[in-house]
Amino acid sequence: MTQMSPGVRRLCVCVRAARPGLLDRACQEGGIRWLYLEHVPAQRLELGFAAPGVDEAELVTTLVASLRAVASGAARPAGTAVLAAFHVGITRVQDDGMSGVAVTRVRELLADLSRAPGSSQPGTVLAVGVSDTLFRDIGAECGFAAGWAALAPAQAWYRAYGGPGDGRKRPA
Repeated sequence: MTQMSPGVRRLCVCVRAARPGLLDRACQEGGIRWLYLEHVPAQRLELGFAAPGVDEAELVTTLVASLRAVASGAARPAGTAVLAAFHVGITRVQDDGMSGVAVTRVRELLADLSRAPGSSQPGTVLAVGVSDTLFRDIGAECGFAAGWAALAPAQAWYRAYGGPGDGRKRPA
């Protein structure tokens, strides 16, 4: 009988872009060294998994800002925004990468995000989806108070970004 690896809660991100390597580039340019990355070239997906105990609010904020900056400068076909989905949950290490409920959930959220209003409008550079549980945990800390809309069927929140910027809360 095959024994499963222990389930560990991790922040997961799933990114779809017209060209591969965007998540790698965003991590490099944003100084993000806390993610284990996997690539699924056939589906144009990149997955990132944080180490347990990472500051989730800081990582999500930094990664959204970096993805937005990189996506703004990346060549993409018209109407093809970069999509990024975030969720926290149980993951397991497998021989061929990561698996678990959180991996399935973040991939499903990305698919739901691709159908969200605004994610394919002209001028949208990056569309971000955050699972409801993660959004409630870190939303206030990330400055995610304005500009987010419910993505009800996916039990998530999403926001479409149009250009460069860091997405952080501005001081009053």
